[in-house]
Amino acid sequence: MRIVLFLVLAVVVLIVLAISSQRLNWRSKLSILAVCVVLFITGFLYNADDERRSNDIQVLLTEFNTKDSIECQDYNISKKNYNYEFGTQSFVAKDKSGIIIPIQKCLKEN
Repeated sequence: MRIVLFLVLAVVVLIVLAISSQRLNWRSKLSILAVCVVLFITGFLYNADDERRSNDIQVLLTEFNTKDSIECQDYNISKKNYNYEFGTQSFVAKDKSGIIIPIQKCLKEN
């Protein structure tokens, strides 16, 4: 995704610079480029954070599948007592207690 963002930014820069000076002056070109750079940086940071969270979820699911139990809020979650639901990304109690714990609440914030 980062490569795609960089390529889009490079194409936009080339297009803006290729526009003749009669249509856009340098101030307008620099303003457009500044907005594009800000959007690129925002997209890059969002992508990096999303990738980090996805990796954290994968690590947590690996621990859930391989360890006896993992700590999540005030609960000890184990394969014996909970199922993981991929659609809702949550741990659901196997008994009829109705306990549902979203995986987001199990992630440790960095």
